[in-house]
Amino acid sequence: MGSGLTAFDLIARAQPDYLALDPVISVGATDDPTAGDVVQLLLRFAARIEARLIAPEVGDARQMKALRRVGVELMSGEVFARPDTRLPKVGIAKLPA
Repeated sequence: MGSGLTAFDLIARAQPDYLALDPVISVGATDDPTAGDVVQLLLRFAARIEARLIAPEVGDARQMKALRRVGVELMSGEVFARPDTRLPKVGIAKLPA
């Protein structure tokens, strides 16, 4: 017989300030209504435990709009900032053996 605890119980006990959405789910929310439903369920869970849900690795404006549509407010990823290709490439020097 198990302890009766679920992953959600353990997360709630940890009292996190933030929960990160799996990038696969956030990508799926762009085209898949089921993924959007999952995001909304996770948003409700986050609110219940007084945490905020973050969608990392948002890659384009379409994905960002889909996540906003289902209620995600916090996001990060390339849609917000990209590496500056004008900067010189930096390599790491190898140490002599």
